[in-house]
Amino acid sequence: MSLFGAMISGVSGLNAQSQNLGVISDNISNLNTVGYKGTVGPRQTPKRSPQPTKCLMS
Repeated sequence: MSLFGAMISGVSGLNAQSQNLGVISDNISNLNTVGYKGTVGPRQTPKRSPQPTKCLMS
């Protein structure tokens, strides 16, 4: 991975954390509001490269 790719990955993680922190703060600030239904932030599964399989036969 190049340095630029690592920086992009870091910025992506920071953006995701920022969005989730915003959702949490909205939920906390509206906790006592009548009829308020909490929201859940967007979730993404990390992209993983396929792992090579091991042959168990000898």
